[in-house]
Amino acid sequence: MAKISKRNNITIGNRVVGYHKPCFIIAEAGSNHNGDFKMAKKLISTAAEMGADAIKFQLFTADGLSSDRKVQQILKKYEFKREWLFSLKKYADSKRIMFLATPFDEEAVDLLGNVGVAAFKVASGDLNYLELLKFVAKKKKPIFLSVGMAADTEINEAIDTIRSEGNNEIILLHCISDYPASPEYVNLLRIEKLRNKFSLPVGFSDHTLGIHISLSSVCFGAVVIEKHFTLNRKLHGLDHSFAIEPPELQAMVKFVREIEVAKGDGIRRLLKCEEKGLFLGRRSIFARRDIIKNSFISEDDLKVVRPCIGISPKFYSQVVGKKSRQTIKSGEPITWGKIG
Repeated sequence: MAKISKRNNITIGNRVVGYHKPCFIIAEAGSNHNGDFKMAKKLISTAAEMGADAIKFQLFTADGLSSDRKVQQILKKYEFKREWLFSLKKYADSKRIMFLATPFDEEAVDLLGNVGVAAFKVASGDLNYLELLKFVAKKKKPIFLSVGMAADTEINEAIDTIRSEGNNEIILLHCISDYPASPEYVNLLRIEKLRNKFSLPVGFSDHTLGIHISLSSVCFGAVVIEKHFTLNRKLHGLDHSFAIEPPELQAMVKFVREIEVAKGDGIRRLLKCEEKGLFLGRRSIFARRDIIKNSFISEDDLKVVRPCIGISPKFYSQVVGKKSRQTIKSGEPITWGKIG
């Protein structure tokens, strides 16, 4: 894994994301509120209860996202009502979970700026919408930039566009833009490739089923996990079928935190909890039979067994041929004081 400088760390609200920091976990509610304010509130409170760091919605208008009338009719049901913003942001604050959203137009960007979101998310589909990127970048807030479907040249152009507005607070999100995404296409090694090429923090927007691929991404260096979240996969809607439910979100958060602890720092130390194992689990040299005082020790006199209370077996060849200074009973450990 490439080294990540602390200079790449990005502060989002009261959290630092990046170098040796806890993975930032976003419960992507998306459109899973189904156009219902109470369901949106329930998504917020549940995500907070399950331990997510942030809850995220999507701010689009049907006619602003698609030119197809039939598609517009479908999307219309799942619009996040913009009049909800202030109250839901305040509600999220009261639940101590960060409120985020993906804006799909400039008005949405302004509204999110006005309610005081700590960061913006740009969807993979808008990576090449450079005017929107500029508009978001001008808010001078950190940007989660999804890079699904994107070639490196396109990613580089998007980064340059954001930086041209004086905004260097960029976190790339590796993702596969398929719903659900098959594990065989996920390509988690891409996380390291992106980090090396662009020298930016990299997270993972996971569209696979279950939580195991998300958990694996932490081991590949993902500093953010974005995962679609629903109250119930059986609900009708755009994103419910491939989203995780509350118990899965809770388990994912728990396991991510355990993985982070388990990663350690790479330095090997003898731990207090291992000291007993060192004594009981390692072998030492014992007398196989009675060894008479002043006799020369042969291999037939010795055995190498647990526990580690005698001479280490690495000195076995040095023990053979030594003279016993005293009578050593069968089953006694051989120590340097008994031979010479």
